[in-house]
Amino acid sequence: MVKLLKNPFAILLSIVFVVTLIWNTKLQLTVNHATSWNFLYNAAYGIIYFASGLYGMFHGLKIGKTSPLSKTLLLVGLGLLSYGTALFIWVYYNLALQIEIPYPSLTDVFFVLFTPLVAIGFFLFVRFFKNLTTASHVRDAVIIFIFSSALIFYIVRPDLNAEMSAAQLFLTIFYPFGDVILLSLALLAIRIGVGRIQSSLLVLTLASILQTVGDTLFTTRTAQKMYWNGDISDLFYTLSAFAFGLALILIKEQSQTQNLST
Repeated sequence: MVKLLKNPFAILLSIVFVVTLIWNTKLQLTVNHATSWNFLYNAAYGIIYFASGLYGMFHGLKIGKTSPLSKTLLLVGLGLLSYGTALFIWVYYNLALQIEIPYPSLTDVFFVLFTPLVAIGFFLFVRFFKNLTTASHVRDAVIIFIFSSALIFYIVRPDLNAEMSAAQLFLTIFYPFGDVILLSLALLAIRIGVGRIQSSLLVLTLASILQTVGDTLFTTRTAQKMYWNGDISDLFYTLSAFAFGLALILIKEQSQTQNLST
């Protein structure tokens, strides 16, 4: 973790992160939630997703195809890049087309891509620690998935009705299910053994949990017509974006110090 203090990208990412936190605090204290500052905030933390995605892709390719870590960096990097792109398009809808909540829209194509890319990358990284995995962990993985499904769908309670379009129906089911997958992987990583696993996996786990919380808040607040650009759900997305960025930096650093690339 000490190397993060010397990593130029980590320093730059931290500066952008602090600026977005101050920005979000100001938005929380502002009565009018439909200002240009609200809309532009999504682009601000979108930069964190996008830049982290580029970092992951660059170092994934730099490490080489023979490295198992390259797949994690590439997949998670692509997922973050896709999410950042979705946020930039979202802001275009906000400012150019004057649509406050563009759902469903072109943004959802890139939001949807985020989950499978990050989930597969996360899964491949967990496999690096398969020597810590026992038969009980496999059993617990099933229990965790069932528990996560019940928890997410109980909280979100997706409203499915005959008036929905095919796209709305798909997204209403997909987003909570995607959260279940990320949360299950995060809880499984914790179950394998906190304190015995790499710091990069812990940070990646934290990022996934924060992303799930953000998705859950966004889905429920949107359904209740309470969501506004820059609200509490976007704060959790900001925290998640930063954690994902740090996780990729740690994965890249550990690939060099622990010779995992061979």
